[in-house]
Amino acid sequence: MAKELDTDSEEFVRVSKEIAEIKNRIALKKQRQIEASANENRMNEVINLTDILKNQPLEYDDKATRKLIDCIKVMSKNELLIIFKGGIKKTIRI
Repeated sequence: MAKELDTDSEEFVRVSKEIAEIKNRIALKKQRQIEASANENRMNEVINLTDILKNQPLEYDDKATRKLIDCIKVMSKNELLIIFKGGIKKTIRI
């Protein structure tokens, strides 16, 4: 009987740890989804703004660009990779 209790206790501890791990993974996945959604919303705002301003004459504002863009990589003579703050990437063909 004591062995059964020990075995049951060990199994209970193992299952409890497994449940806690799964709960942590679910919480992490939810957090990543929230962050991805926020990044997508910001990207859509930028795209909408650029569409609105497409035909408007603008002066280049280096400060605004630095706030939005982390880096620009030249991938080929016809392609740029723009990496925005927050990790969003957009490939532009020239």
